[in-house]
Amino acid sequence: MGSNNWRNTKRKCLVASVALTLVLVGCSRGANPNAADDADEQPAETSDEGGSPAETTVAPTTTEPPPPELSDLRTDPVFAGSNSEADINAAIDVMTENSFDYNADGLSTGIGDCSQLNGGFLSQFLGVELVVLPDGSQLTQRPYLTCKLVAANDPEKLLGQIHFSPDEDGFGPGWRSMNNSGENLTPVAGLGDSAGWSEGAENQQFFSILVVVQAGTQSAIEFRNPDGTLFAPGKIPGMIGALSQATADISSP
Repeated sequence: MGSNNWRNTKRKCLVASVALTLVLVGCSRGANPNAADDADEQPAETSDEGGSPAETTVAPTTTEPPPPELSDLRTDPVFAGSNSEADINAAIDVMTENSFDYNADGLSTGIGDCSQLNGGFLSQFLGVELVVLPDGSQLTQRPYLTCKLVAANDPEKLLGQIHFSPDEDGFGPGWRSMNNSGENLTPVAGLGDSAGWSEGAENQQFFSILVVVQAGTQSAIEFRNPDGTLFAPGKIPGMIGALSQATADISSP
């Protein structure tokens, strides 16, 4: 009897001991369930001073709008200015502020044809509704190009011409045979490498002219505003915008 009681007591103690051991093991594991994962993790990156973690630099995003197209400026009042020095300089300032120039690379690698010129845009720069036609006189031949600007309501009425040259030979034999030889021009600073203009004379029926030279290429516009049956000189500010637009058009792929 006493022996059985002792065995029972010993059995209970053994069970209690096993249970306690399981509890202790479970508590030890439950104290940090991610201990194994933590051991595999790399230490956080810190700054050179050994303090807080290094910050990641994020490049700021730009909110500046893209530059406007030249055609976006065609209705700017500056291009309707007179041929005074102040008005001409104001038109050049608008061109410079918007980084518009004469495409020497495009002209030197291959001039297109007159169909590439946007007559509507040119009309707004020049203040006269016109149509662009190829020059049929054969005075200007490849690699040079001349395009005629005629009145929209009268294709026989020549308002002006635009000339393009991929080199320094001017605009071919046809250009050199014309009255407007481009000589004795008033210099214009800020257009291409060099530029000059002259206002046409009424008694000689000359067109006003603007010539721009850039990196060996040349472009020019001759123009007169229709004023009934009278001759009216072309406005150089508008001719600046029109020649820039035409050069961009003709030299684009």
